[in-house]
Amino acid sequence: MVASLFQVAIGFTGLIGILLRFIGPLTIAPTITLVGVALFHLGAEHSGKLTKQFNYFFLSFYHLIIFSI
Repeated sequence: MVASLFQVAIGFTGLIGILLRFIGPLTIAPTITLVGVALFHLGAEHSGKLTKQFNYFFLSFYHLIIFSI
């Protein structure tokens, strides 16, 4: 709730236009990569226990491909 209100406030004030001058793809990509690498071990611990979710993934991916054709 707080995060969504924060995003609305940034949008209404026009602060996003100012921030986009300094934030671009070259700053976002390394940030997302570093967060993903830092959190990888949490997902790796549970990957063996969550094999059922791979079935849901493949089913969703199959439908995505079929309906996009």
